[in-house]
Amino acid sequence: MRRRAGRRSPPCGPRSPHRTFALIPRIDIPVTLTPGASQLYAGGAAEWQLDRLRHGRIRPFATAGHAPHLEASGAFNALLADLCKAE
Repeated sequence: MRRRAGRRSPPCGPRSPHRTFALIPRIDIPVTLTPGASQLYAGGAAEWQLDRLRHGRIRPFATAGHAPHLEASGAFNALLADLCKAE
């Protein structure tokens, strides 16, 4: 589907982040958030999500930026392996 120039999607349209955010409280499986110290996101974004998750936990990567899985791959992979063993 092509968008016309100057035309915007509605704020809660199918591609809106608000639509996705509304689904967070409905997630009924364990979720581990792995935020880095990115300046791309407002401070507290992971904590905001954590407050809305039923089975959430947070494992921050203070020495990584936007992509902890790339910037701190050893530590990220170790965490992932531990999570896989635990589940």
